[in-house]
Amino acid sequence: MDLIGPYTLKGKDGTQIDFMCVTMIDPATSWFEIVELPVSQPSELDIPKGTQGRKGLLTHKQKKEPYFDKASATVWSLINRTWFCHDPHSQYIVYDNGSEFKLHFETLCDSYGLKRKPTSVKNPQANAILERVHQTIMGMLRTAEIDMADTVSESDIADFLTNATWAICSTYHTVLKASPGAAIFGRDMLFDIPFIADWNKIGDYRQRQTDRNTRRENKTRVDWDYKVGDKVLLHKDGILHKTESKYDGDPWTITSVHTNGTIRVQRGTKSERLNIRRVTPYFG
Repeated sequence: MDLIGPYTLKGKDGTQIDFMCVTMIDPATSWFEIVELPVSQPSELDIPKGTQGRKGLLTHKQKKEPYFDKASATVWSLINRTWFCHDPHSQYIVYDNGSEFKLHFETLCDSYGLKRKPTSVKNPQANAILERVHQTIMGMLRTAEIDMADTVSESDIADFLTNATWAICSTYHTVLKASPGAAIFGRDMLFDIPFIADWNKIGDYRQRQTDRNTRRENKTRVDWDYKVGDKVLLHKDGILHKTESKYDGDPWTITSVHTNGTIRVQRGTKSERLNIRRVTPYFG
């Protein structure tokens, strides 16, 4: 599970449409679903007293501007209607640490008996399958030429999301040796041709692909085992200036090491769990 957007599309006649979506994918079959987040209108109650004259400090709600409803209750409802009520329940669910995947969403997962697997902070590689689909959707959005068309409307966004979902679910997958739709329904998405998936063979091929990618990624790395008490430096995110240090301040101390490629570090009273991709050993 993840969010994609927000994106803004503009028409030559001055029309403008903003949209943001919740995306879901089954990592075994690559079956994909996407649903647009609703846009809410703030009420007078959203503006706190004493802030009417400080517009620069106000949120979209407080400025009385439309905003995307990313509340956990809304996301919970969309995912439940789009995925959980239609498809067999999975064993676990992967999502990031956004506030939209807290509270009501966690309650929903627990009610279905799903094992929750939130990713570590600023580690999109942990949700790589869905992030790759997001790149595909952005490529499709650019080639659809909706942006800067003569005019844009809500129906253009709805049609694009429908077409994009169909394209992803009906396109040949190199690991499955078929389309995601054929793997699930046992027949081709376009023609009446039966398909029987050999899931053991598919699983073995997927694991070989994963191992090959891991070996390629580790070629430029030095073998190193982190231990409790070691010190590490945290990499800064984003684009840095030429003379700016690529590390974030003083070193952190490792307090625990986990087997899934993450460590818990502490500096002063602050403690975080990080992926080892974001740190480098410190020899001070």
